[in-house]
Amino acid sequence: MSHAQRSEIELNQRQEAPYKVDVHSFAMVCFKILPNEDPFYNANIPSEILKRIKKSERPKLPSNCDELTKLVEECWRWNP
Repeated sequence: MSHAQRSEIELNQRQEAPYKVDVHSFAMVCFKILPNEDPFYNANIPSEILKRIKKSERPKLPSNCDELTKLVEECWRWNP
């Protein structure tokens, strides 16, 4: 199970707005495509990923795709 899937499951379990979770998951999928690595690849457990997301931590995006980077950053906001 990917980090994006785990964060979606944990957020959905708390009955938060499902569309916001989908938007956030879309951003994580885009992130995986851009640098070709898993978001939060250095986190060992799902609760650590969720903690980082709650603290507004986001993976570093590459600088070579400005338009997609802007879209991903908008999707990562708590109120997309």
